[in-house]
Order: sequence, then C-alpha cells, then structure tokens
Amino acid sequence: MVKLSQGHIRRWRILRPPLREQALIVDYLDQISHKWERSTTRLEQRIDLIREYRTRLIADVVTGKLDVRGVTLPDLDAEEPDE
Repeated sequence: MVKLSQGHIRRWRILRPPLREQALIVDYLDQISHKWERSTTRLEQRIDLIREYRTRLIADVVTGKLDVRGVTLPDLDAEEPDE
C-alpha cells in the first residue's frame, strides 16, 4: 500500500474488551507497576547504603581508624560469575 489515508484507518475494526475487563486490566497493571516501583526504590536505597559504607570504609582506612596491613584480598579474576 503506497498511501494510508484517514479514510482507510476509519474503516478499520478495532476490537477492545468491555469496559469492566479494561478496568480489571488497568488495575492489574497498576499493581504490577507498583511492585516494580517498590522494588526499584528498595534497590536504590541499598545501593545508596553500599556507597555510604564504601565512602566510610575509605575514610577510615585513610585516617588510620582501620588497619588494613596484612589483609589479603581474594583473587576475583579466578571466580566464575553467577549465571
């Protein structure tokens, strides 16, 4: 089709569920999106806490409040990533 006119589009039959079913679909999607938003918020809070911990750890090492002499770090390159 070379050209799609408004007349063509107006003649299309578009099926849609009854209003009650539409409302149920909207409610379901609202519930799902609310769960995702809560999960995202919790993850962002955890990331902020980890960053705060990292900053505090660095500050404690730099100021000498935490002695890291003799600490051995694991070889992270040798570990297999979780799949």
